Amino acid sequence: HQAPLRRAGMRSVRGALEFLGAEVRSQASKASRLQFARTPRQRHTAATGTARTSERWAKLRATPPEVDMARFLRGRPPARVPAAGEAQAQSSMAPDASRAERMRSALKDRFGRQHTYLRVSLTERCSLRCTYCMPLDGVALSPRPRLLTSDEILAVVEAVAEGGVTRVRLTGGEPLLRPDWEAVASAISSTPGIEDLAVTTNALALSRRGVARLVRAGVTSANVSLDTLVPSRFEALARRPAAGMHRAIGAIRLLAAIASRGAALRHAQSTGSPLPDPLPGDEGAFVDKLAREGRFRSVKINAVALRGHTEREAAPLAALARLYGVEVRFIEAMPFAGNDWAPEGAEPPASPSERQSPMMPMAELLAQLSEAFPEMEPHASGLAPPGQPAGSFDSHATARVWSLGSATSDAAAHAIEQAMAAAKPLAPICDGPAAGGRVGVIASMTAPFCGGCNRLRLTADGNLRACLFGSDEVALRDAIRTAAVSHHDEEQADDTAAAAASASRRAVLEAVREALAGKHAALGGHQDGESIAQASEAAGSDSRPMILIGG
Repeated sequence: HQAPLRRAGMRSVRGALEFLGAEVRSQASKASRLQFARTPRQRHTAATGTARTSERWAKLRATPPEVDMARFLRGRPPARVPAAGEAQAQSSMAPDASRAERMRSALKDRFGRQHTYLRVSLTERCSLRCTYCMPLDGVALSPRPRLLTSDEILAVVEAVAEGGVTRVRLTGGEPLLRPDWEAVASAISSTPGIEDLAVTTNALALSRRGVARLVRAGVTSANVSLDTLVPSRFEALARRPAAGMHRAIGAIRLLAAIASRGAALRHAQSTGSPLPDPLPGDEGAFVDKLAREGRFRSVKINAVALRGHTEREAAPLAALARLYGVEVRFIEAMPFAGNDWAPEGAEPPASPSERQSPMMPMAELLAQLSEAFPEMEPHASGLAPPGQPAGSFDSHATARVWSLGSATSDAAAHAIEQAMAAAKPLAPICDGPAAGGRVGVIASMTAPFCGGCNRLRLTADGNLRACLFGSDEVALRDAIRTAAVSHHDEEQADDTAAAAASASRRAVLEAVREALAGKHAALGGHQDGESIAQASEAAGSDSRPMILIGG
């Protein structure tokens, strides 16, 4: 119990002893639960404890200490630590501000781009085998000791949050396959400075109970991967049963209702207008409860634009987005190891135009969508801010966004009707937002947005990547563990926990600085998708497939 007591910062010796007694009783109770736990879920619950215990720990750590418990536990005189508002306020605030400024400086690359967005891959495992992400033969998974622990992930998030990172996205693999994803998400969402916590998921784990866990963990937005509404095509793309498609549609429906209901409640509270009437039925009560409890705001559909496939899927997926009042984002297929950007063993093409890549470019996609939805027009969320040409799209935005409108062409209506008959989506739980459905295009290959890139990527095995298309990585995991070991050996200091935290911050600072020092202006130093594909082929087994980078 020594390390927790040092971190807790008790107000008095009596308080420390009371806390120690409570912890002994808690551990005995946990041991009893472990002894009689029969299922893996019961054992996991018993081992990890409850959310109430986590809240108590958080409050104890935040308590301003008056007694240095590290000295007390070693039998030394309990030297008093300055309370809040005394000398500590004058001596510690300046270093904290300086530390934050150092991290803020490290988060700016040589092109002046400030990085405020961290994508964290929680696992290399996935419950699907999508052709554009997972090689046909699968991937060699990293041994568990080589993966980041939850404490190491939180150490990285806390360090970069000090420097101005405000948004974190949990990816994978499938992030919800990690056993402790809920605890990690909850801790990240409560980290000072983190304003948005997003998740990219295939939604196979998002039953009604899974949706409740997601919202209560503090997640503010979710992107659900769904490339088709036709069961046979889903099985061909995902190499898994079509039940996954129906689960994803059900999760989108629930999350859209929670987001819409939450927006209505927040609007009523901010304007002083009457609260909306409760939704009818058990499902309506479930949505109302989560809309009040959580801070979930939006759900989007992610669909990879693949030639020979998306031509038939674009209009139906857009219609599904309109049905639930959400946004579907079509992502240009990108070249990664093992995703058949070029046929295996094929000779290098004489020119880029000869390569039959699976990518469907934005121009073709928009031409089809504008025919299917005649009222489609640019949406305000994607337009340029002041300082850029009026009416143009924001050159720094990830996606270019259009409103769909209510009209549908006769030709598209027939395709939509067929797809909906196969997918059988249920009616919306509640009315969607006034904006209705939207469609966005992430044109990483034909209209890259590298000039405003603000992203860092942390792989599940602890490597930091400054660019999705670059091959340069910094071994952040090894740096953190080396720092932790060196400071563990120097336990002469009274507060080794603080020393270890400081060492972790320095390791993160140096890793971020090193990663961003080598970040290129665009596309990882490549000219276009063709050159990225060639570099990936040349690297062979050293090139990471998408699933090992993190979506």
